[in-house]
Amino acid sequence: MIRYLQLPFYYDPHLLQQEVANITDAWKLHFNKAGYQGNWSGLPLRTPGGSMDNLLAESLNNEAAFEDTLLLKQCTYIQQVLESILCPQTSIRLLRLDTGAVVHEHTDTGLLFEQGEVRLHIPIRTHSQVEFYLDGDRLNMEEGTCWYINASLPHRLANPSPVARIHLVVDCIVNDWLKDWFAKTDLPVKSIKDTREADHKRQQEIIYNLRQSKDPNQLRLADELEQKSRLTPLNS
Repeated sequence: MIRYLQLPFYYDPHLLQQEVANITDAWKLHFNKAGYQGNWSGLPLRTPGGSMDNLLAESLNNEAAFEDTLLLKQCTYIQQVLESILCPQTSIRLLRLDTGAVVHEHTDTGLLFEQGEVRLHIPIRTHSQVEFYLDGDRLNMEEGTCWYINASLPHRLANPSPVARIHLVVDCIVNDWLKDWFAKTDLPVKSIKDTREADHKRQQEIIYNLRQSKDPNQLRLADELEQKSRLTPLNS
């Protein structure tokens, strides 16, 4: 399972910052007010039906429902950035964490590469003091870079810096183009969490529960699972 990954794309942070500075629309406070302290706000760029009132990243399974908002149509450089990401895109937002704000640790279910949907972060404005922790690791994401974040893992952030931290956050559906990039072994940062031990423990629990039954079919299935576990040792 890939925890996080820096993709080899770079975008001009000055152009991004200038475009964001020209936006006159009011930033909307994040809907999950119990999940943060201070000001955590956003602007919707692509939402279900193109609504300007929706900051919620809806399920990626309803791809056809997402449309560009009027705000995105005003952001010509951000449009160029999005056009360079050659996979289907659903929810797209600008998210801002003001000075002194904190987002408590949380998870976003289902947003991981292995299940076919990813969340990409492109920092527009940030600072070395900004803290972003994913699964216990602190990520230092520089302005203009592009990162995959396995949002299904626990993550939290805080901004003790003197500037507002602004990210372009793009939710995408995995396609062959994205798979090719993720498969490259020479990317700047690639963190993989080995889940085989946990999977092995779950498999042993399943085998144990099957053996508690007197049903011949379940006993036969337990034998088959046990044989497979012997053929795939953990140290392979």
